Amino acid sequence: GTDVTAAFEYYLQHFNNGRPFILVGHSQGSAVLKYLLSDYMKAQPDVYKRMIAAYVVGQSITPQYLAQNPHLKFATGSIDTGVIISWNTEAPSIAVTNPVTEPGGIAINPITWTTGEALATAVQNRGSIQLNVARTPVLDEYGEIMRVTGLADARVDKARGVVICSTVNPVDYNLAGIYHIFDYAFYFFNVRQNAAGRIQQYFADNHGN
Repeated sequence: GTDVTAAFEYYLQHFNNGRPFILVGHSQGSAVLKYLLSDYMKAQPDVYKRMIAAYVVGQSITPQYLAQNPHLKFATGSIDTGVIISWNTEAPSIAVTNPVTEPGGIAINPITWTTGEALATAVQNRGSIQLNVARTPVLDEYGEIMRVTGLADARVDKARGVVICSTVNPVDYNLAGIYHIFDYAFYFFNVRQNAAGRIQQYFADNHGN
């Protein structure tokens, strides 16, 4: 935990210039973010006030974690700020235990940004990205990230504490049905728009500061 704290403090001192910021992690990076949010932000409320959002994806955020850290709150909509956003993506049924999820994890739907269990269809998805073998995004003829539409739906399953994607073929992505490396890729253009919306809201709320 001291490494990430040191790295974050270096960023604040040398690059941040007192501006608001977004934290984005995945998998092991999200485990590190959970530590930064629980310990550092508790001790540094002035820094925490400048956090627009923390995308802590590919790890579970549990009610126990939030209870232990009453200064933190989980997102409930698309433009709330100072919040944690989290989900883990799985097929409707998985063949093995998901190593990154914990029972009771809280998930938000990365298409509708709601925590209820209503299905968001693949048509509602603003766009996914395909990954090359090297796990880099597939680009279009103009060198931009290619937008793939109609690929992935999303439904929060509260009992499993995950987001279920039912529209991709598990054989193409992961035979076991754990879509961990596609947590961002399936919902990439939704996340991009969501971050922009939260930034806009943060500045609307803090225009006097």
